Amino acid sequence: MSDQPKTGGAALDREVNVRAVTILMVALAVIIAVSIALMWGLANKLTTDLEASDPPLPVLPAARQAWEPPTPRLQTDPEGELRALRADETRTLGRLEWIDPQSGLARIPIEDAMALVAELGTDGVGLGPASTGAAAPGTAAEVPDTGEAATP
Repeated sequence: MSDQPKTGGAALDREVNVRAVTILMVALAVIIAVSIALMWGLANKLTTDLEASDPPLPVLPAARQAWEPPTPRLQTDPEGELRALRADETRTLGRLEWIDPQSGLARIPIEDAMALVAELGTDGVGLGPASTGAAAPGTAAEVPDTGEAATP
């Protein structure tokens, strides 16, 4: 006879213990179910403990009122003051005016300054008064005095 295993059902039963595999699968399913149940119970207990530790809402209406800082209050309407500041900055950046007519220093609108920088570039132009005496683009620029008055 040859040493080759038989291909029948009896040979497979000796290689795989079906009963042991089935018991292992059932045991794993039970362990997983118990773990899920324990985690669910722990989550519920922690949630309940957390809600119980929260302080109750105050009963008195005076305690529910908004707290205001002591005087002097430096900003009574911060949102309104910020809107006013932004509006003032927008007006300043969008108008043409003389800063110092004697030296020929003028402010030009930001759109015009950006167009000039895009057209001419920044070669030879300082980035502020500290570098070459020229102002940053969009804030103020040296304008040759032609004798005409700028209109704001």
